[in-house]
Amino acid sequence: MQLQSVRKILALPPLHADPCLSTIYAPNMLPGEALYVMGGHIDNGPSQPFGSKQRFADRIWRSAAQFGSTDLQPSAANATFFVGWSEPKEVVNRLTFPWMQNPETWLQTHKESFVGSVASPSVVKIGNRYFMALAASIADPNVCCGEHGFDNVYGSCNYPWSFFVMYWATSNDGVNWTLQRDPWRVPAQLDASTSMALDNSALFYYPNADDRIVGVPGGPECKGVAGASMLYDKSFGAYFWIMLKFWGSAGEKTPMVRVPVDLTKDAGHNFDFQCYDTNYALWLTLKEGRLPRWLNDEKDRGQLFGPQGCAIAHTTKKQGFSFIATTDMGGGKFGVVYSNDLVTWPKSEDVSGPTGAVLNPSYFEDAAGGHFVWAQQAPGCVQRPFYGLEVWQADLL
Repeated sequence: MQLQSVRKILALPPLHADPCLSTIYAPNMLPGEALYVMGGHIDNGPSQPFGSKQRFADRIWRSAAQFGSTDLQPSAANATFFVGWSEPKEVVNRLTFPWMQNPETWLQTHKESFVGSVASPSVVKIGNRYFMALAASIADPNVCCGEHGFDNVYGSCNYPWSFFVMYWATSNDGVNWTLQRDPWRVPAQLDASTSMALDNSALFYYPNADDRIVGVPGGPECKGVAGASMLYDKSFGAYFWIMLKFWGSAGEKTPMVRVPVDLTKDAGHNFDFQCYDTNYALWLTLKEGRLPRWLNDEKDRGQLFGPQGCAIAHTTKKQGFSFIATTDMGGGKFGVVYSNDLVTWPKSEDVSGPTGAVLNPSYFEDAAGGHFVWAQQAPGCVQRPFYGLEVWQADLL
C-alpha cells in the first residue's frame, strides 16, 4: 500500500524547556470534527507533592477542525473548506478522576488509587453523544506508567506496582468528559477492594505476585491494558468493539472485547463486556470487567493476528472487506490487516510512504478518501526516536 501527501498536521504547545522531552502518541480522528491525542512530558524535574498537577505524565488533548477559506479555495456562497486544526486543548487529566482531587494526606495514604497517566484515547460519536475508551496507569504515585525495575525522582517503580486499566468516559460536547462506573460492581469482590482507581475502571487485569517480576528475559512483567481502539458497528447487533493493547506476563497481545450498546444508559451500555477466546472461537462474558487469567498467562490465546495491533476502523476502500486495523511492524514501520467480522483477519499489507519512525498509526475515511495519521519524532530529536512529538497524516494513493 502506497501513501501520498505525507505532511505534519499538529504539534502540542511547548510542555518542557527541552521540547524533545515532550510526547505525543495515539492520534484518534473524529472525521470533520476533532483530533484527539495523548501527550505530556517525560521528565518532570524535581519531585512534586502528591496533589500537584505536575505529578502526572500524559494527558488527553483535543483539537477542533477549523473551516474557512484558503488562497487556493476562496470562499464561495454557502461554502466552507477545512483549513486546519485549532491549538490542542487539554480535556482529560488527573482531575478527570474525582478521587484524585482528594487532599494531599489522602493521596499519600491511598497509593493504590493514584492515577499517574492516561493513554490512547478512542472516541465514538452516536447522535449528539460522545463515548471514550481510554487507558490509565493506576497504583502509580511515582509516575512510572507501567514501567518497572528502576527508581525515578518520585521513588521506586517496583513498589507499588503500577499497571494500566481501561476507563470509560462520556461527553455531550466532546470537550468535557465524565467517567462512568458499572453501577452493579461490588468493590469487595475485586482483588484490590480498597482501590478507587480499580473500582471505577471499566476493564482490568489485576496482576498477582507471579506477574510482578522484572529482570527476567521474556517476563513476567504485567503492565495490563495499555491501550484501546474502538468503533461502533451494527453488522452483528449494535456493539462497541474495542481492540485492546494488552501487556501481560506472556508478552504483548491484541485481544478483542465488545459490549452491547444501550443508549438508555448513561454510559451507552450496561458494562456487560465480552472477550473473544480465539482457542474456542467464542465470546466470554466478563464479570465486573475482570479480564480472564488466560489472557495474561497463555501467549497466543486471545491474539487476533501476528503483529501488535494499533487501531481499528471501518473501510470502504478495500474490496471484499469492511474493517481495517493498523499494525506495528517494528522499527518504526507499520502495516494493515483486513476483516469482515473483527475477529478473523485473513489479509495483510505493508504500508510505504512515511520516512520517519511511525508511532501508533490509525486510519480514517472522509469524503476525500482514506487517510492515516500517526505520531512521529520532531526534527532535531533523533536521540529519542520513539518519543512522538508531532502528528502526521498521509492519504491513500
